[in-house]
Amino acid sequence: MTSEKIIQLLIAKIEQEQEQKQIVIDTLSKEILLLKDKLKEKDKLKQKKDLDKKEIIYKWFFEDLHICENQYTTYNEIKNIFSDWYVENYSEGHVDYILIKRELIRWQRNSQFGFTEKNGNERHPRFNLIKKQE
Repeated sequence: MTSEKIIQLLIAKIEQEQEQKQIVIDTLSKEILLLKDKLKEKDKLKQKKDLDKKEIIYKWFFEDLHICENQYTTYNEIKNIFSDWYVENYSEGHVDYILIKRELIRWQRNSQFGFTEKNGNERHPRFNLIKKQE
């Protein structure tokens, strides 16, 4: 076999290996894009679930609570009011009490009442909210 023939065979082998590597790279690139799309979908679903949870909280807030200037309700009492309302309206599913507390604290902080000596602080809040009379 001549050296020219050997060089041609080596070049052909190198080109074949490069084609195989390119196929692997293309396949991995497609898989990475699919994984990115799946992650985006999961993020969208999580954001939608979080939004749905907040919508439930605000629905409860407007249906079942009354803003009151001189009466206060502790977080535990509010949590029980929410639990009763939730069971009555949805009956199943997980209740995210941390999210509820966070949203109520945000409401209290931004309301005209804020936090004072009478209604506590963010660590031990008392809310200017009472359950609506039926």
